[in-house]
Amino acid sequence: MSASAAAAFALGDPQHGVAHLLTLSARDAWGVEALPWAALDFASIPRPVRAAIADMVAQLSCGERAALLGATRFATTLPAGLTRDMCIIQAKDEARHVRFFEALTDALGEPGQVRTMTDELVREIAADPTPEGLMVGLQILMEGAAHAFFVDAPRAFAGLAETPEIAMLLEPLRLVATDWLPRRLAKDESRHVAFGMFYLAEHVPNLGRDARRVLETKVERWGHTIARSAADPDVVSQTGLDGAFLCGRAVAHMNRRLAQVGLDARVELA
Repeated sequence: MSASAAAAFALGDPQHGVAHLLTLSARDAWGVEALPWAALDFASIPRPVRAAIADMVAQLSCGERAALLGATRFATTLPAGLTRDMCIIQAKDEARHVRFFEALTDALGEPGQVRTMTDELVREIAADPTPEGLMVGLQILMEGAAHAFFVDAPRAFAGLAETPEIAMLLEPLRLVATDWLPRRLAKDESRHVAFGMFYLAEHVPNLGRDARRVLETKVERWGHTIARSAADPDVVSQTGLDGAFLCGRAVAHMNRRLAQVGLDARVELA
């Protein structure tokens, strides 16, 4: 969340915050096709490493597709106004992310495999019948976890490329890890997280006790599954990344945001 958006949130002004996010969306728009994909040549990276990266990309891509479905569906339920406009913009962002990961998968030359756990979870979240469940699941949990990963990508890359030999081997990943993920995708996800927080801060206080209890139970189950996925050695550690660190960072952000929007649910580390 940007400093000005965070200030609007702290002052309890969700509509001003959403208007600011729309301004940022227009300012920070970018195109997948404009990125220099021809500069990427992953042939020097051993196939097992490329396959592991492709598997991780597959989980991210699955989440982006679910977010696209969820944002599109939510937009159809809203009256005309800033909230609906932001939902429509987010759907466009998600479609761009889907194209981005499709292009990255093509460049890797490996298909990647979506884990059943990931697929079932994101489908359930995207199909949740309540707007509060959809917004918590998509914006706070899924988009929040993706944002944590994208922001951490430069640090993770630096840790992997710790020797000159490995750095040379992984050089084709540098542009993706240190530029495209943190400076493009992470910015988009930051707006989506902020949008969810504005919406939930406005609507969670109106939930009845039973509805709140049902929502918080779902949130804790969903969050735990996301934490398990983030720490899954078959998805993360095979790429050389620190799954425990990524999981801890994502869970800490989730819990802080849940508290900020007035929910008592907390995600436990896997």
